[in-house]
Amino acid sequence: MTGNVLPTIRQGDRGVLVDRLQAALGLRVDGEFGGVTDAAVRSYQRAAGLVVDGIVGPRTWARLLARDVWPPTAPAGGSAGDALVAVALACLGVAEGPVSNRGDRVDDILRWGGFRVPASARTAGPPWCAWLVSACSSIAADSLHEVWRPTLAKRGRASAYWVDAPAERRIPREAAWSDLQPGDVFVRSRVSGPLSDREAIVGGRYRDGHIGPVEWVDRAARVVHCVAGNSSGHGHAKSSGAVAREAIREGDAAWARVAGWVRIAGEV
Repeated sequence: MTGNVLPTIRQGDRGVLVDRLQAALGLRVDGEFGGVTDAAVRSYQRAAGLVVDGIVGPRTWARLLARDVWPPTAPAGGSAGDALVAVALACLGVAEGPVSNRGDRVDDILRWGGFRVPASARTAGPPWCAWLVSACSSIAADSLHEVWRPTLAKRGRASAYWVDAPAERRIPREAAWSDLQPGDVFVRSRVSGPLSDREAIVGGRYRDGHIGPVEWVDRAARVVHCVAGNSSGHGHAKSSGAVAREAIREGDAAWARVAGWVRIAGEV
């Protein structure tokens, strides 16, 4: 975090801070802290283990706007899933460039995650979203002095996370509202409907897709809030390859392509 502490806001307030809050929560930005925003704040606080009062003070701001923490680390205490989310949030805004899968901070994240960064520019290989999940998982595990280092991104495609996951770690798409936890990873294919193991492998290669950790679940609004790399090209107007928040709403196009969720945090 930067050294600045944002002012506390609550229902009835208006202005640019409310705009910022609504954008972070994935809401329609209108600058009015009304009932919808209050309900979203309370849902977020409940999911994040904060005091549920609808007041956006230092602790809620810190969790919502977690970034500029470099190198990214996970705070002491909390679950393995919380640690993964904290590290991913610290990477918000990190973008590829000038070539795919490279960039000063991208290279740093890969190194801190235990992956070798080749000396020459790399334009092929696993997508940035898959590298991000693996690297953040390793960083979070190191921060907790645990060992759960998923290396499935090395298999080449995001869909490998679903195909290679043990059955007990797979969570069906429709179970999002009952079983999903922070740190679980969404796996989205490029085709609608459930992704079977057979459909995920085409011509001996894993089908391309998109993945990222779940930050929190708004069960009342039926929205899963996530963090992912490579957000551009997936319906989000972000800078190329940037790590950004994404919202997957039940019934929308992104939801239709979710194969399921995978619990990787704590994996040994």
